[in-house]
Amino acid sequence: MSVKDILQGKWLHHPVHAAVVHLPLGLWLGACVLDILIRAGLDEPVFADLSACAVGLGLLGAAIAAPTGIADWSSIKRGKPAWTLGLYHMLLNIAATLVWAANLWLRLRTIDDADPVTLPVLVLSILGGLLLLVSGYLGSLLTFDRGVSVARLSKARWRAEAERGGARLPKKD
Repeated sequence: MSVKDILQGKWLHHPVHAAVVHLPLGLWLGACVLDILIRAGLDEPVFADLSACAVGLGLLGAAIAAPTGIADWSSIKRGKPAWTLGLYHMLLNIAATLVWAANLWLRLRTIDDADPVTLPVLVLSILGGLLLLVSGYLGSLLTFDRGVSVARLSKARWRAEAERGGARLPKKD
């Protein structure tokens, strides 16, 4: 079994990217919500610590999710519409990861300040959250509308199920 097969989840009979992508997504959106609450006046120091930890753990989760997504994307033929959609999805995820890395860097620089969530940290949290929402939407289009990973792993049985459900699957070659 190749590294690509492992990253795509062939050993698991389930796409790995779809399972692990929820780690950074949930952690980063949770950090964004906490940051908004903190800036709105929720004065509990534990929430600032929790938010910072969520950002850091989200970066680790992104390091796990990225190779699995790239493995799935690399199986799409370059001329297919799903390939371009996957490219936009990946670029938005890279942008979101960079925004959240900058967010953590700013947090660490101001760790001893009285204001745990500065305005720049809040702006980056909201920007990172918005990038995730748009990228997640594109990811859902890849899976549910284009059948990426679903039709690949499941072959004829699940492809027929996806077609009955109305998915726009790539043509059989």
